[in-house]
Amino acid sequence: MVHIYQYLTSQQKVRHYENTPDGTFFFAHQHILLASSLYQHLATIRTPFDYVRANIVILALENQTIINRELTEINQISADGKEINEDKYNKRLQNELSNRPYFEDGGIRIYVPLFSRSLNLLWQKKVGNEPLTKYQVLNPAENSDILDPFEQYNFALYSSNFTSLVEIGGQGSARAYYHLDFMTLYFINDQGRLDVSLPLFDRRMKKYSTNHIIDRLNPVVRAFFNGDRSSMVAALFNQKLISSHAYARLLGMKSPLRGSEDEL
Repeated sequence: MVHIYQYLTSQQKVRHYENTPDGTFFFAHQHILLASSLYQHLATIRTPFDYVRANIVILALENQTIINRELTEINQISADGKEINEDKYNKRLQNELSNRPYFEDGGIRIYVPLFSRSLNLLWQKKVGNEPLTKYQVLNPAENSDILDPFEQYNFALYSSNFTSLVEIGGQGSARAYYHLDFMTLYFINDQGRLDVSLPLFDRRMKKYSTNHIIDRLNPVVRAFFNGDRSSMVAALFNQKLISSHAYARLLGMKSPLRGSEDEL
């Protein structure tokens, strides 16, 4: 029996992922990862999904830099013995972060998913409510609150504006996401790791449409979570997400279907 994911991966069209918005963002900010001993391994791209993970960390590190800049100034003012206008600095921090990615977890805004919920909450409190000694500059290499963001926050992180993914659905310990530019369906587990990827619109298709793509993916995702391979293959074909050639191969036919307009 032909393996769905391996086969469609081998049959995908040539795609220049580096030219997509995720790809261009990554290469423009790759130096941020390379400068970090903890995250420089993410600067090497082996699969398209690596762009997603790398960009999450880049955005988190950028948020960290913004927060550090504000906290450093607050601490300097305190060290100089000057009065701190907490409303002024809270407002300025909020303004600096207003267009930055975040998600909510347990009612707490997570701007830096590299750290624990408690640390993300701490620096968001009003300056006057906590001793300034607690407002330490965030440094992953020196902080016990550092964690694996993908495992800790998993679905909340992937569903947030830290990524370009669109959540399709889920069941139990996994969820499905679609990347509009990569034209790939990703199934991610609750450890924040990729289980399988499903590239669509294989190279045998002369033409294809992405109209109403989310609606068209729903029956594919349902079949996946129901463990129904035949329904999944049928849904991929009926929704015009794979060619008749791929459909025949996935059904185990010796000869691909003939006469379809999608064949090269």
